[in-house]
Amino acid sequence: MFTEIYQPKKLTAQALDRFLERGWFRMGQMIFTCHLLCFHDELYSTVWTRLALSNYTFKRRLRKLMRRNNRRFDIRIRKAVFDSDKERLYQMHTNRFEGYVADSLLESLQGEETINIYNTYEIAVYDGKRLAAVSFFDIGERSLASIMGLYDPAYSQYSLGIFTMLMEIKFGLEHDKHFYYPGYVVPGYSKFDYKLRIGEVDFFDARRGNWRPYSEIDLRTLPAENLKQKLTAVQEELTKVAIPFKEILYPLYDKKLFGLKEEETVRSPLLISCFHREETNEWMVIEYNLFKKKYQLSEISRIEDISILLYQILEGYDREKSCLNFLLRDRIILETAEVNELIFAVKAYRNER
Repeated sequence: MFTEIYQPKKLTAQALDRFLERGWFRMGQMIFTCHLLCFHDELYSTVWTRLALSNYTFKRRLRKLMRRNNRRFDIRIRKAVFDSDKERLYQMHTNRFEGYVADSLLESLQGEETINIYNTYEIAVYDGKRLAAVSFFDIGERSLASIMGLYDPAYSQYSLGIFTMLMEIKFGLEHDKHFYYPGYVVPGYSKFDYKLRIGEVDFFDARRGNWRPYSEIDLRTLPAENLKQKLTAVQEELTKVAIPFKEILYPLYDKKLFGLKEEETVRSPLLISCFHREETNEWMVIEYNLFKKKYQLSEISRIEDISILLYQILEGYDREKSCLNFLLRDRIILETAEVNELIFAVKAYRNER
């Protein structure tokens, strides 16, 4: 599965470590992992990162930043406290968050729960009585996980987002933690690249199930890139035989519909539509299943209007490029690893219509 979610009722420090070691991260009170993300009508791979603290030293430019800001600001490290000043910073940042955005800071970190099952601390940065920045991190037995950083744009010249991460790392070093987990980066989407500035991070290689130096990453093997390569090969063959097609992003691929089995819904984030007759509701698509390493040719149908319930998640998508309705898989016509066999089946289906 591209996305996995677990909603624990409680979580020990040791259990948090185990989740983090497998490339999981927490959102609200749930903990999850994902390998793909959709931003602005494009599909990207998520790459989970961590920083080993055993032999870590701050680079010179990072030490300089820390010295400057430690002289300039009052830094307070403590158990997380939710107040109006932090809510003010959260509301300033809601427009930069991707995907679903909780209405409040407390909801973002605790969901609908009244008790925080995580051991959450904060780095609060004050300019006199004014809160200039705050970050939140969870503490495991051997690890720290950075959860969220907020800062007042009026202090943007001080790089407070990076600074609070550095202070979290410093906390980890002082408390003999082994690893610091800053979350994921997204190759090809630079918004998350700031996490690579903290030092030589490792990435979680989901194919091998281990951590490797980020410098060794092969972007061609990442899920989004692999999926695009497989579908590009099909598009080239469809072009050769003059079969019209359209590539479609399906951002609801990891959402579930109550009462339906997983195999009854489309679970692929990227599709090739190669036959669509609106008046008879006939729709045929090509997918590539990365887990089975096979193409699937399927008849599908669309559920109208349910996606309005997910308006915040889907806001900003172009309906010409992305399908924003839930898709059902009516039947699988063919499953094959061979492109030629797939193209033959597409031609036969179209000829019958």
